[in-house]
Order: sequence, then C-alpha cells, then structure tokens
Amino acid sequence: MRGIINKKGKLPKLNQKMKELLNTVLTRLKPEKTDIIDNFRKKVLDIIHSNRKYKNIGVFIGGSVGKNTYIKNDFDCDVFIQFARTYMNDDLSDILEDIIKETKIPYKRIHGSRDYFSLKYKGITFELVPVYKINTVEQAQNITDFSPMHVQWILNKIRNTNLQDQIRLAKQFFKSSGLYGAESYLNGFSGHVIDIMTIYYGGFIKLLEAASKWQKNEIIDIENHHEGENIIKILNKSKIQSPLIIIDPIQKERNAAAALSRKKYDLFIQKAREFLRNPSSKFFNITRLSIAKLKNKYHDNLIILEGDPLEGSKDVVGCKILKVYNYIRKQLKTNGFEIHVSNWHWNGKDKFLIWFQIDNLVIDNQFVQTGPPLERKFDCDKFKGKHPQHFEERNRLYARVSREYNNAISLIGHLIHHSYIISKVTSIYQI
Repeated sequence: MRGIINKKGKLPKLNQKMKELLNTVLTRLKPEKTDIIDNFRKKVLDIIHSNRKYKNIGVFIGGSVGKNTYIKNDFDCDVFIQFARTYMNDDLSDILEDIIKETKIPYKRIHGSRDYFSLKYKGITFELVPVYKINTVEQAQNITDFSPMHVQWILNKIRNTNLQDQIRLAKQFFKSSGLYGAESYLNGFSGHVIDIMTIYYGGFIKLLEAASKWQKNEIIDIENHHEGENIIKILNKSKIQSPLIIIDPIQKERNAAAALSRKKYDLFIQKAREFLRNPSSKFFNITRLSIAKLKNKYHDNLIILEGDPLEGSKDVVGCKILKVYNYIRKQLKTNGFEIHVSNWHWNGKDKFLIWFQIDNLVIDNQFVQTGPPLERKFDCDKFKGKHPQHFEERNRLYARVSREYNNAISLIGHLIHHSYIISKVTSIYQI
C-alpha cells in the first residue's frame, strides 16, 4: 500500500529523448506570471475590510491556481471566502453575494449544496465559494469546507520539489485522453485525484509506469490512514464501487476516486501503456471537437444535433445533456434504427453536440413483431385481438406492424420538441 515516492519529488532517471519531450511539453504548459489573481484577491479583501459588518472573513485562493499547478490558458480560479464559525446561523451565500455586488462586476449565482458565484475579471473566470474556516475535519458543515485543507495538504507535499510541473504534465495527459473530470456525466479523474496519484508515485512517468501494471482494482492510501486494515470492509459499500480506491488524505472515510468508472479506469491504463511504448507529444494535444471534424470523420448517414445548455452547476447541466442523448438514442433503437456510432460532447461552457451515425436513415415502413408461443392460449388471444393481421410460424404468433416513423431524421425532428427534452436544455436543433 506504500507509494513509490522519490526523495524530494525528483524525476526518475529518464533517457535524454524523454527528458527533451517532457521539457518541450512543459514549455507550452507553464503559465506566464500574472498579477491579475492577486489584484482580484486584494479587491475582495478591500471590500471586506472597508465594511464593519464583514468581520472574520478571509480570502483563500484554491484550486490549481492556489497550488501553482494550473495550465497556461486553461484554468478557472477558485476563490474560497472563509467565514468564521460565528456565522454558523447565517446564509453564507447571501452574505457573499452582498460582497460581490460591491465589486461592480457582473456575476452569476449558481445553485449547489451551498450556492456559489461565477464572474469574469480581466479575462479570467473566478468562482467564489463560501466556506467555513475549519481546523479539523469534524468542524465541516459542507463538503466544500474541506477544499482549503486539501489545497494546503498538496502545498505541504510539493513544497521544494518539482512536482508542480509533474502535476501539469499529468493533468494535460488526462485532458488530452478524455479522462479528466469527476462530474457524474464524465466519471473520470478529478484534479484532486490526479494530484494525489502524482505525489504518491513521485512523478508523471512513475504514475504511468505504475498504472500500466494496475490490476482489476487498486488501492492508494497515501497517509496510511488504514495501514494493516482491510479497507474494503471498513469503507461504506457505496464508496468502494469504483475500480480505484484513493483514501482521501484529509477525510479517511472518503474514497476520492469514487466517481471513476471502469471504462475510464481501463482507458487510462491503455493510454499509459501506449505512451510508455511510444512517447510522443501527441499525448498532450487536446483536439477541439467541431461539426466540420465530425462530418469529415463519419461522412454518410450522420445526424448532428447542436444546442445550448441550461445555466447551473456543470455537474447538473451535464447530466441533463447526457439524459437527452440517452433518450434520443433509446428512441432510435426502439423504432428499429441500427446505430453504428453515437456520442455527445460538451466542454462545460459552450454549446453541446450530439451525433448519431445510422446504418440506414430510412427503413421499411413495417416490421414483424414476435408474439407468444401457441401453447399460451390466453396470451395468444390478447395478441390476436391487438393484431388482427397476425400469422403463425414455427408454433408462434407473429404480426406485421406499421412503424410510426421509418425516417430517422423525421423521428429526431419530432423528439427534439418533446417536453422531456425541452425541459433539460435551453435549445436543441439539427445541423
């Protein structure tokens, strides 16, 4: 259960070609220094300190920015507004909204387990999250209260090491492979999990080498919270369903990788092996999906839908888009259409895409429905009453039934106006 941690977080011995590759990738990943984040933090603090009613409130820069593991031109900044426990009976979100109003910057209030806020300042998106300032795990009132403790744990582990850059490499690798994001519509690896794994194994390459040998299930307990114990028996059953169990360094009862699916776990192992066999910068390139690329790839019998998501937290909004995709896919199959390829994509910010490549856009206007065996007289009588034009074959009843839709484009055109779909997205239309 012990990790393969290099002393002082140094890279394992690499050949010159690998070193040059990783250094080249890092050159484009490392952000340029900016004072925008510090200026914004000061702006919020000045508002807090200038108003006597705002007492015992702090501002903590979290996320990858706070850990200095963020990637150039690919980050948002999490700002945790820390309230003292004297605010226990107050609505933290309402107080924070009053503070944000004084910045005179347009913002959105996003509903969640505790409402938070999103705004853009000098080209950077900031998410302001109200939390209680806690010193122990037991003092937390909400899962977000743990976040500053997680950031501080990472900072303590990577101080005086080169692990910030190792985490950047790992994070870009996961993003390029479509593995990044633990939201329930993605079921991938969260940034927090990537941080822990990179620290545990001592670097990016060591992480890939270990993952290439992972078996059906892996357990990482970086702080040895459960050393000598059977973790499977200790944790709640709901927390051990994922193929990877990572005991959270702050919350020992929590599996930080609980959202990970078997599909994403297996894909990471595959990608790790591919990179180690043939290292290349292509493993760090993120391809932006577009309608033109879909048309160029799939050509014939392709149906593409584009739409605008609802506003709200990414997890909730993404799940609604996923439900729309699954609903249309199910209806196509129910109506007899053979789907060759289908998928969907949303980057968490802009329009979403859903696409289907169907073997035949137009199918027979009728199909043969299978009925019950002849010995089941009661069921046969019901089937005959429903289908007067039935026939017998091989001791079973059958009936030729007319389809409501035999054109996939017409069916989807009908579905996108269904109340189930229009309740889950702002708009959806066929390209």
